[in-house]
Amino acid sequence: MDDDKIIIHPSCSFEEVEIPVVLPDEPEPYIEQVLAECCTHVLVILKENNFDIESDGFVKDFNGLVDFLRALMYREIGLEHPLIKK
Repeated sequence: MDDDKIIIHPSCSFEEVEIPVVLPDEPEPYIEQVLAECCTHVLVILKENNFDIESDGFVKDFNGLVDFLRALMYREIGLEHPLIKK
């Protein structure tokens, strides 16, 4: 959607606000918590849509996806992970 097509009501104020990134003191447990939350949501949605999330193939592939997401988050906060090279 183009921003120039959005009409803001005169009674509303709109300002773009930059949200500062706050890194946790212990990044690894933080990343594991975020992974658990987001992956749980993904699994619930897939299950609700009749995907067999308990099959051996699915579990293997989903574990690979989780590892990739972990590596991506590690890189974003400046940590190294064996799946992603700088």
